[in-house]
Amino acid sequence: MVYALDISNPTQNPIAKFSTFATLLNVVVPFITIVAAFSFLGLFLWGGYLLITAGGNAERVKQAQKTITFSVVGLIIIVVAYLIVNIIETVLNINGLPI
Repeated sequence: MVYALDISNPTQNPIAKFSTFATLLNVVVPFITIVAAFSFLGLFLWGGYLLITAGGNAERVKQAQKTITFSVVGLIIIVVAYLIVNIIETVLNINGLPI
């Protein structure tokens, strides 16, 4: 009698469903994109708040503009990275976990 656990079975080992790099990417990339979107929203709103409360102070206005600019640049980087991953998956015909 053998009391061994089959670690390749996804019902017994949840990590087994990430058997390929493609399945891992198909789970991680959308999660990172969602986190980045909420980070963008938070930073964009914070920059707007700083701009509204600057009260004519040129240095605070400049800081608010930098915050808004960096949040938009970060969002553009994340969207481009997401598109690159999707293009690579399409070109290489990688089928991972359906989302």
